[in-house]
Amino acid sequence: MASTSLQRVGILTGGGDCPGLNAVIRAVAKPAMNEHGATVLGIEDGFEGLVEGRMRELSNADVSGIINLGGTVLGTSNKGDPWHYPDEMANGKIEIVDASSRALRNYKRWGLDALIAIGGDGTMQICNKLSQHGLNVVGVPKTIDNDLSATDVTFGYDSALAVATEAIDRLHTTAESHERIMVLLSSSCDGDRSDGPLCRLDCARRRAGRRRRHHSDPGDSLLLGDSVSQGD
Repeated sequence: MASTSLQRVGILTGGGDCPGLNAVIRAVAKPAMNEHGATVLGIEDGFEGLVEGRMRELSNADVSGIINLGGTVLGTSNKGDPWHYPDEMANGKIEIVDASSRALRNYKRWGLDALIAIGGDGTMQICNKLSQHGLNVVGVPKTIDNDLSATDVTFGYDSALAVATEAIDRLHTTAESHERIMVLLSSSCDGDRSDGPLCRLDCARRRAGRRRRHHSDPGDSLLLGDSVSQGD
């Protein structure tokens, strides 16, 4: 297969923010600019920017020193699906419309050779639709829930798990001191995701930690279901 030169690359972050977004932006932009001489366009606020035509050209300075920053320097949105886009009408009301033609038009207007979209299941579904319309799209799997197919681990998951585990550990001393029951609800432990991978592995870590102890401390936690921490 003949190689294709990518001279103009767009990158966006869609859905909720999670650890590692800026590191991925940097990992894409720096090699593209420095090793391949490509122009990298940062599309603002996820697919909203693709629909509304909002982007800026990224420089080395824009993507330097951002590895440890939370969130995303490009902004994000979980309401920018081009095929179900909230648009304000002349009367001030919001209606859901098909704005995919605007997204496709901006892709071509910017002269993009490829679009790199960082996101979860919703972002990947949009990427699939865009590719069916002839766009070159690369989807980077991002979610703290680790619930995407075709990949073993999504970035953001391990960091979120570490934070959740530490939060539960920090509750122990307060529970012990005040002899109180404390409930901790973790993201992805509500609604239809009450048995999500983040909850399950977090609980597994906590239970493994308790089994390693030789005795029970007064403030030890008891995880009920997937999201309850109890201090005696």
